[in-house]
Amino acid sequence: MNEIYSGLGDYFSFGFADVSQAGYFDGLPKEIRQAVLQNQSRFHSFEEMKTYAEKQKHKHKGKKK
Repeated sequence: MNEIYSGLGDYFSFGFADVSQAGYFDGLPKEIRQAVLQNQSRFHSFEEMKTYAEKQKHKHKGKKK
């Protein structure tokens, strides 16, 4: 992901390479999307963002139990 703009999760402003990547991001729970946006400077590819998001999903699952 080259240019990423805070607070915007749509396809064009977030800089996803294809619509399926934008769909993945948009399908994340709100708290995970917020965590991704807060840490966006850490990601240099969709895979890096997805790995982070999946770890956050597992972390949040543990808190709900």
